[in-house]
Amino acid sequence: MNERAWPDRRAAPLRKTHSHLISPTPTNPELVRSPWTETFRRLVSTVQGDLMLVSPFIKTRSTEQVLLDLERRGVKGQVSVKVVTNLRPESALSGALDLEALVALSKALPKFELTHLPSLHAKAYIADNRIAIVTSANLTEPGLTGNLEYGVAFSDEHFVVEIRRDFEAYALLGAKVESPEVESLLTTIGELK
Repeated sequence: MNERAWPDRRAAPLRKTHSHLISPTPTNPELVRSPWTETFRRLVSTVQGDLMLVSPFIKTRSTEQVLLDLERRGVKGQVSVKVVTNLRPESALSGALDLEALVALSKALPKFELTHLPSLHAKAYIADNRIAIVTSANLTEPGLTGNLEYGVAFSDEHFVVEIRRDFEAYALLGAKVESPEVESLLTTIGELK
């Protein structure tokens, strides 16, 4: 584990002992194997208040599916969507990260929040305190359907809350980014291509 000193308010979730991490045992965790599109859609279809998407690589086709589901259910205006990603220009230049997807989310969702978290490698998808999926898969079409990915889905509220708390603590290490800043980066990336 990185020996970097963490602020006190974030120390608790990051300094757990191994025995604390595995106890109590979650009830009925589900293994998530590729392709896992249906599992992801099920997670999005259950959200009622707060959806957290944590992924360094995000593509438009995947975020369009999120928007379509929220719109179809009539909850687009009520659901808070928090995206934590790494806005590395190299990722946008290489096509691994679609800045257009983030701009579209920010324009379509009144309760949208974007956090830039350098060094992000983890991937997690959390619907309210109902379901959390921790996986190797990015929020991309290959991540959902083509790559050989693996993860675990938790529906035990205790674990979902703990996972959400940990990723919210990680997000505090990043910086909130507003839509105009993403649009500016998108323009710059377009000029470089």
